[in-house]
Amino acid sequence: MMAKKYSDKGVYLLEIDNLVANEKEFYFNFNIQETMDQTNEQIRKNLYRVAALNDWLDNNKYIPNAYILDKPTFDLVRKGQPNRKKQSSYTSLIQEYKARKDWNGIIELFEPIKSIKEGHELWSNVNDLYEIGFACSKLGEPQNGRTRENTHLKEVAKYRNYSIRMYERCIELEPLDFRYLSALAYRYYLNVMELFKQRGRTDGNKDDEIENAIVYFEKAISLNRKSIKDNYRLGKLILEYKIKQMKYKSHTWNREFFQEFEQVERRGIEAICEAITSFNDLVEDKQKNYKNEYIKSCYCLGCYYLQKPDLHINEYLMAKISGTNYKTSIASKDIEDIANSKKYLEMCFIAESENEDIEDIDNLLKQQNRWVISPMDILYKLGVVYMYMYYIKGIYSKDIETTKSYKSNALKLIDASYQIAILGRKRKLIKRSTWFISDKYALLHIMDENYSDAINLLRNAKDGYIMNTLSIAYLLEGSAEALSKSLEKLKVASDNKHNLAKPLSIALMLYIYKLQGNEEKYYELLKLTDKSSHKYFECLGVN
Repeated sequence: MMAKKYSDKGVYLLEIDNLVANEKEFYFNFNIQETMDQTNEQIRKNLYRVAALNDWLDNNKYIPNAYILDKPTFDLVRKGQPNRKKQSSYTSLIQEYKARKDWNGIIELFEPIKSIKEGHELWSNVNDLYEIGFACSKLGEPQNGRTRENTHLKEVAKYRNYSIRMYERCIELEPLDFRYLSALAYRYYLNVMELFKQRGRTDGNKDDEIENAIVYFEKAISLNRKSIKDNYRLGKLILEYKIKQMKYKSHTWNREFFQEFEQVERRGIEAICEAITSFNDLVEDKQKNYKNEYIKSCYCLGCYYLQKPDLHINEYLMAKISGTNYKTSIASKDIEDIANSKKYLEMCFIAESENEDIEDIDNLLKQQNRWVISPMDILYKLGVVYMYMYYIKGIYSKDIETTKSYKSNALKLIDASYQIAILGRKRKLIKRSTWFISDKYALLHIMDENYSDAINLLRNAKDGYIMNTLSIAYLLEGSAEALSKSLEKLKVASDNKHNLAKPLSIALMLYIYKLQGNEEKYYELLKLTDKSSHKYFECLGVN
């Protein structure tokens, strides 16, 4: 009896006769034999869990109207999770070592780990197996600086595989408990992080690990739909890794692929939004337990929306350089994506900052390693949002006051991020490259026709894409040495095999050779140019 008013009442055991089942109909006569001990609520919950695990729910997450189950599945619905032994002779020692984070201590209790199999005391003890799996997972993380040592990689891979086997056994024992599905998904998720990490390990298949993680996150979420951590991790996995793999792997960009791409993207966004919604649904006392995931969810989604629009800023600036009548256009979807990016990045900043003064650079630098998302990064992203808004408003609108407001916000935010970067590197608190901030800061100055400040920011840059920005600044400044200075930088940029913006470098070089009347160099370079540079030809007036 599915109605809630029957929740506490026992289910009926029926005697069935005159059963008819075919393609058109399904009916039977029955008599009630007795009322069972299991309540309608217990059976209803178990039916839902089984349906979710087997992907039997419809688009609205409703269960089927009727089930035909094999005996093992029926027994799982009828009996629920079996009462597993919770304690063993090892339990207290495992918990003691766990409290000390002594993962080796746990493993040494059972060496060799492969001895834990059918017949072992722990093979049916789901709690202890989970703790052993967790310890193996910790020991399966490669140490920094050792990701190229084959002996070390083989050792940690052994423990990763043991961890996966322990979690799989937990799922076999308690298939309706989302915790073990979530643990296995997270282990595969960590594999993805390790493989994509800069100078990370290379002994795994990125696509396989992504798919494994997605499968188990989906299974865990089907049993615990409001899980903030699992929804965040699934969304991040899809938007930052799965989407990237789909974009850059060789395939045919046909209608079927676009539909698949949109479906995958939609699922990633849905997962992140569910994490945010579930957080907002919590009472304030419980929100503090998931604040980190909420902040990271907002940042992840804000950054994803920010990278989506193709605003043709370089084409606009190159048309300005060449004086061509090339016209750029902005799609309504691009504006929507920027608005969404602004929304989620501001949610992230508000949750993180608690009204910090962004002009107090010293204080912000103190928070650099304390915030979940560093002040430098979130201020930079918000600055880029307002820079895009300034660009769009300045070109496509006559609303001068709003345009000035967007420019002012962009300058304030990116300058704060830039100042944190400069001071942080000076004090050796920030060790990673921060040239990406200088690049966008310079681009903002270029859009504001403040070319000298842009040049000063990028004069010593070595990255190819930043040299392109510097060359654009030189060409728009229009000094006597503009062509030679630009050409010098662009030659270096085009020779850099890691420069993903090489097509732009080549297009700018062709434009300069054309201005100089250097036909020999022009046609020599043109022969080496592929289609990726051709999209810039029209705005530069290059044939």
